[in-house]
Amino acid sequence: MTSAIYIIHELIRNSNSYPDAAKYQWVVVPITNPDGYEYTRTTDRFWRKNRAPQTVIDFGTDLNRNFDYMWDLLLNEEDDDLQSETYRGPNAFSESETLEAKYPDKCKVETIGRSYEERDINAMVINKQPSKKVFVVANMHAREWAAMTSAIYIIHELI
Repeated sequence: MTSAIYIIHELIRNSNSYPDAAKYQWVVVPITNPDGYEYTRTTDRFWRKNRAPQTVIDFGTDLNRNFDYMWDLLLNEEDDDLQSETYRGPNAFSESETLEAKYPDKCKVETIGRSYEERDINAMVINKQPSKKVFVVANMHAREWAAMTSAIYIIHELI
């Protein structure tokens, strides 16, 4: 069970334990790369790409590099190497996971921060009522970052 799902479960099933939770707008960032996440969980913990096949033996695109920003400016030769951890894909927005950014009018997203690489981190907005926001990021680079004990601690500290 991921931390994000555990937090959702706690807030719904044990809502009496968190009476002040309703004061916040909870925004959950889902795992947008479930195949990459599962691969990191079962095979290679440091895998950072999705699992889309590129050739018979090469898999994955680094979703952080699959956007149109500076696409034509090749900063690193490895970004075009199919076997590289930082392979950027055959073209910008070639992966289904990044298409949301290409068509922002198709869904309501909100920028919640910046990544280590200075890229926007976006989340879907669940609630339109004005209130303080708590963001639960399910994963970064397909890795879960918070344990269930951390999730409970976060809930108790915020509420």
